[in-house]
Amino acid sequence: MACAEKRGKLWPARWRGPDGTLESKPGFQTRKDAETYGHDQEAASRTSTYTAPRGPQTTLTEWAKWYPALDLEPTTLANYRYLIEVHLLPAFGHRALPGITDGADVLAALCERHGQPWPGETFTVGARRGGLHLYFTAPPGTRLGNTSGRSPRGLSWPIDTRAQGGYVVAPGSFVDLPDGAGRHQVVYDRPPAPPPDWLAGPLTAPAANPPLGYHPAGSVQVRDQDSYVATALKRELERVRAAGVCGLNHALNKAAYYLGQLIPAGALPK
Repeated sequence: MACAEKRGKLWPARWRGPDGTLESKPGFQTRKDAETYGHDQEAASRTSTYTAPRGPQTTLTEWAKWYPALDLEPTTLANYRYLIEVHLLPAFGHRALPGITDGADVLAALCERHGQPWPGETFTVGARRGGLHLYFTAPPGTRLGNTSGRSPRGLSWPIDTRAQGGYVVAPGSFVDLPDGAGRHQVVYDRPPAPPPDWLAGPLTAPAANPPLGYHPAGSVQVRDQDSYVATALKRELERVRAAGVCGLNHALNKAAYYLGQLIPAGALPK
């Protein structure tokens, strides 16, 4: 079924071609125009008058053949190989480029892979650079953490998730950074819905074994733990205060990362 979701100030149309491939066309001024175009394309598919919006293109598998030739450190190349060959190619290697360009495209591909509709019937915010923030309620009795596209427990590149201990830029906020300026605007105003089971499942999977160097609560080997924690907090607060507007987000991320490592050891409460 054809659908549309806002990207910045415009609405791309999405529909399935005759072979079941998820197609899209950007640039519509309203949601109605985008959905109408998508419905027309699906109708054309049923009457054999369909014309694909783009011709044959390189698949992700073909495009990814370049990376082993890069002049990289062995560990960097190994990380690339893991991300590309373990996460990306098995799921999306057959898809044509530029059919996948951002997180919304990847989420649409995941929907297609699971045979599920786009989970768009929930509170949605358009980010300043064209991305989408979909808000869901936490599953009852479940404690979700935070993931990134590089996380083994994440959904996929480049989808990030935020829950317990995480934060997002609030709707209505205006952000002005070197990589662009803009406002985070509500594009679908309704109460957050429960996440689909197929989407929440990977995020609620049991955690992997703790990494080497992990110390359970109570094992911090610091003689004066209170002074150590106080000093760490003071330094991170100074870093945030000195960051300025352009560097504030980066400073907050670094502070959350460094101080968050004290929580599993019991040195810092949540």
